[in-house]
Amino acid sequence: MSRLAIDNPNTLIAVYESHAMFDIKRIEASMGINWSDVSDYGIKWGRLYLKVNGEWSEAEFEADAVWEDTKRPTEILLVPERIEGGE
Repeated sequence: MSRLAIDNPNTLIAVYESHAMFDIKRIEASMGINWSDVSDYGIKWGRLYLKVNGEWSEAEFEADAVWEDTKRPTEILLVPERIEGGE
């Protein structure tokens, strides 16, 4: 299928990958825990949240390094819908 298969496209979307890295040893030291104490974890908006001893920790950790590659998109979408709010 050609990328130009849509007759009247309204929006072109470039999808990029980004990575956030967290230093586990620094987190262990700051919380006084071992990683084996962590039963679950989640990342939202570049922040790491930990569940330790059955409870979600109030401690939030920002990424030590964030890498975003905007040189080459992982996917390019040409869509017929008009998408508002992009900057």
